[in-house]
Amino acid sequence: APHQGGPATELGMPAAEPLPPLGMPAVVQALEGVGLGRYAAAFEEQGYDDLRYLRTMDAAERATVAESVGMKQGHANKFVKFAFEPA
Repeated sequence: APHQGGPATELGMPAAEPLPPLGMPAVVQALEGVGLGRYAAAFEEQGYDDLRYLRTMDAAERATVAESVGMKQGHANKFVKFAFEPA
């Protein structure tokens, strides 16, 4: 019988809530999901390419991100309030 248990098996098990993948594609998809896809290039330019990290931010941190990527005020307000959750 094949060896049971061990790191490979644990890593292969699907998590209850999978973490989003690293890299810009996940960030782009999340931005597009809330109608803010136009800012994807600015997010990448400013180094915001990790959706896991972005999702841990509080409202004040999101406001800083919105400002640094040059969001219009209405878009910034939406991003600060809802982050990547569709309203």
